[in-house]
Parts: sequence; C-alpha cells; structure tokens
Amino acid sequence: MKLYNNKFINLLLLPFTIATNIGTVLQITDHHLDLYYKEGAPTNCFLGSTGMGCCRKLNIPIKPYNKAGKYGDFNCDIPTVLLQDTFNWIGQNLVKPDFILWTGDSAGHHIITQTPSENMKTIEVTTDLFIQYFPNITVYPCLGNHDTYPVDQLPKKPLNKYITNSISKQWSKLLNTDTPNIVNYGYYTTLVKPGFRIISLNSLYFLSNNYLCPNCGVEQLNWLESTLHYAVLHKEKVWIIGHVLPNGGGITKFFSYHFQQIFSRYNQIILSNFWGHTHYDQYFLIRNNNTINATVTGVGYVPAALIPDKHNPSFRIYDYDRTTMEILNYHQYSLDLKSVNNGSKFKYNYQYNPIDSYNMSNMSYTEWERITQIFKTSRTMFDKYYYNYNSQYPNECDSQCWKDKICDIEYVYSDVNTLCVG
Repeated sequence: MKLYNNKFINLLLLPFTIATNIGTVLQITDHHLDLYYKEGAPTNCFLGSTGMGCCRKLNIPIKPYNKAGKYGDFNCDIPTVLLQDTFNWIGQNLVKPDFILWTGDSAGHHIITQTPSENMKTIEVTTDLFIQYFPNITVYPCLGNHDTYPVDQLPKKPLNKYITNSISKQWSKLLNTDTPNIVNYGYYTTLVKPGFRIISLNSLYFLSNNYLCPNCGVEQLNWLESTLHYAVLHKEKVWIIGHVLPNGGGITKFFSYHFQQIFSRYNQIILSNFWGHTHYDQYFLIRNNNTINATVTGVGYVPAALIPDKHNPSFRIYDYDRTTMEILNYHQYSLDLKSVNNGSKFKYNYQYNPIDSYNMSNMSYTEWERITQIFKTSRTMFDKYYYNYNSQYPNECDSQCWKDKICDIEYVYSDVNTLCVG
C-alpha cells in the first residue's frame, strides 16, 4: 500500500487499510534538536568542529559560511520548528499510524557545551510534541548515545538515576504505563496487545567507550534472552528497537557477537528490529554465527535521520499486517531543505519503497538476502540503493565504497566485516 502526499487520497485509502488489516507505523530517529538554534546564525563557526557546534546566536563565523535557514542547515542540529512542522505535516497528510517508534538521539551535537538538564529538556520537548501532534497514539522510545551527558556515558544503577528517572518521567506519558526497568536500567519491554510485545534496548550499555559501565551489556543481554524465552512460553511475537545497530559506530564486539546468537535462536518470534544512529538509510543481515557465509536468520532496518546530516531531513512509514505483525513494505519521505528555507511550501516528498524500487516480492529476510546479492553484482542496482542510502542526495561511491557498503550489509560482526572488505 503506497501512502501518497495527498490527504484526500489517504482518506480514500483508509477503509482499504482497515478492510485489508494493514496497519502503519511511523519511525522517527536522530532528530538532534537544538533548543538554541538561531535562524541567521553562521553555519560555519569558530570551534564548531570541536564539539561546540554552530547555528547559534553568539557563534563567531568562519569563512566560508552561510546564514542558518529557518528549517535548519546541513551542518547543524535542527530547530524546534522543523520538528513541529514535520509532525504537523505527517498528521495532516498521511494515514494515522497505529503507533510510533522513536529510536533515540533527541539531543544535539554541542557535546562540549551541553549539560545533563539540557539534554533531558530536548527529550521533554520532543515528548510534548509527540503528545501534541499524535494524541492517543502510543510512542515506543529508546535511548540514544547523544541523549546522555557526557555523550556515550551511562553508569549502572544507582548512579544512573538522574538520566533514568528523567526519561522514565517523560516516556511514561507516551507508553501510558510505568515500566520499572526504565528507572533502573533505561531499557524495557511492554505488551502492545495480546500476543505481541516490543523490546526496547539501551545501546549505551553496549558501547565500547562507555567508560562508566564497561560490562553492563552482559546483564542486559541476559535480560533480553529471558524476555524472549518468556515470549516463547506465552506464544508472543516480538519487535526489537534500539539506537546503535549491531555494527554501528562504537558498538562492542561482545554485543555484535551475542546479539546475532540470541536473535538466531529466537528468530521464529522476532519478526522485526529497528535502529537509528548512522543517519543513513540502510539495512543489515543477521546471521546464525560470526563466520563468512553463515546462514542468514534476519534483517534489521535503519531509516535515514531527521537531522539533515549530508542529506535532507527524512522519516519512514512501515506497512505491517495487524494479525501476523509482519512488515509488508516501508515508505521513505524527505524534505527539500534548501527549497523550504527559500520560502517554498513545507511538504515532504515521497522517495521510494523497497518492494517497487528493488523489485522485491516481500520483505522476508531471505528476500533481502537475494536483493543483497543483486546489489553485490549489479552496479546499476547498487547505485539505486546508494541513492536511497543518502536520502536521494547526490554523493559519489567508488569501487571500494561499493564493497564497503555491501560488507556492512552482509556482516555485522567487525572481524568478519574486515575479512569481507579484504
């Protein structure tokens, strides 16, 4: 089912959606909100590349620079108005989603000048905007590595209380329930409906540079496996959400290795998994062991970010079967940032869906494995994937880049990925 940029057409499609039992889910990731963004401020500035960031009122400009636009800039975190108008546009133009996945990194990249309270404020503002623009729709969040302070750092309980108490206070408004695990650990599970649950992982405890809790990942993976075992006993299907994907920057080999093992043991009930962090539109294959050509047991989804980091702001809508909870397709949208900053009407453009763009028959992991082999041998098809990878923003990819991207899809464990790249 294609979701068109036309409210009238979507209203016509709504009875079809209900009748065919197809639901939709919105995923928002990595918006990196800057509450002090200032239109007209310099986009290139003194100390900007050191973690200070730009696009704020008192920044000292460095040539060459531009003036920050109303809706953001490719070199900066986003203004509140971009998030507001994005949520408003989705609500006014697309079919109402059944629920929303919010996969982390609400705070910006001003990592030197940030404070814990400022980062928690971005989560609070984002939470309030979800409630304002998507009333009565449950939002399932997870913690991003930029959401804590300092970046990438989160100790174990009770030293994590400031962060976990703050996010628990906000997330309980979205989940419509209290989950004690959020207060204690920043990860949780919740039953969406009888027979279907969501598991939200805390990626901070899987980061190699989380020096405040280098061994916290063991406890969380034990919890993940026990939760999956419970789901098996109670005949439940599962979706997993997290921020840093198993081959994302900064992730530990320990997590990459054991996540694949656990996933493969329970892949009959884990129907989908959703991530953020990279800012790019991509997917990855999950295998039953960490060797070259091991059996594929799943696929993970990573949509492009809302922050315009070398590409236009983007979000994703998934179609899914409300009975089986299987993903049927997804639809990627993006905003022409230069155009709206120059005064054009604020509207997101439909980019693509994989069923049509890649000639896929379904969204099974075996079909994604087949398509990966095509990307591996056909430069034309890979270029189509890479165009979408960059949210259809022009970018060059030479032969080594081509090989790197294919290996990133095929192997999440770093040692095997290195062997693949050669």
